[in-house]
Amino acid sequence: MNNLTLVESGIRQEMDIIIIGIEKKDGTMVFNPSSQTKIVAGGILVAMGRDGGLERLRAVLLQGKSGTGV
Repeated sequence: MNNLTLVESGIRQEMDIIIIGIEKKDGTMVFNPSSQTKIVAGGILVAMGRDGGLERLRAVLLQGKSGTGV
């Protein structure tokens, strides 16, 4: 998911999760990010959703850490 916008990532559409904030690698916070906000490696997503969707997102993000993304 690295370097994709939130809308390109499909987080909301496919996992029914709302990203309410992103902590950037430098520590700054983006609250209520727009759909065009990019997900960048090293950032922290602050999310709301049901357990199943959040677990799915977690699995996708952890998979990316081992090779191809966030």
